[in-house]
Amino acid sequence: MTRKPLAQPPPEEDPKQDVRELVRCMYSLDRELNRLNKDLAKIHAINPRSIYIMAQIRSGHNRPAELARHFGVLPSAITFEIDKLVAAKLVRRDQNPADRRSVVLSVTAKGLNVVERAVTATHTLLEERMSRVAPADLKTFLDVFKVLREAPAAGG
Repeated sequence: MTRKPLAQPPPEEDPKQDVRELVRCMYSLDRELNRLNKDLAKIHAINPRSIYIMAQIRSGHNRPAELARHFGVLPSAITFEIDKLVAAKLVRRDQNPADRRSVVLSVTAKGLNVVERAVTATHTLLEERMSRVAPADLKTFLDVFKVLREAPAAGG
């Protein structure tokens, strides 16, 4: 009489492997989103980061120092990007009426069009991808992603 081998329990999940897979997926999606913005930016002779800068200006981060803090770069890097956006007539630089020593940035109609096209392309891509996910799974993913986004940085 031969005995059937007992079923082996599934190997323990390796959380580090899951983290590596999550990072690979995030990088892959980020590259795809950057490619969308790169194509749009090329039309206007700007770089993809400039689209993010315009989106931040539109959302109220309208001073160069705020943008530099938000993106974690030196003010000179933001000034360099803003100069290109102003030259392309995508952003306006005006004197701050409350403090004549500083400037206030605003996105022009042309710049708003670029930002809206980038947002639409991003939403279209993500909606298409997310349509393959069950609503309950999508809700769980969103809840987990919010926790990841709001968690303090390591050592912080």
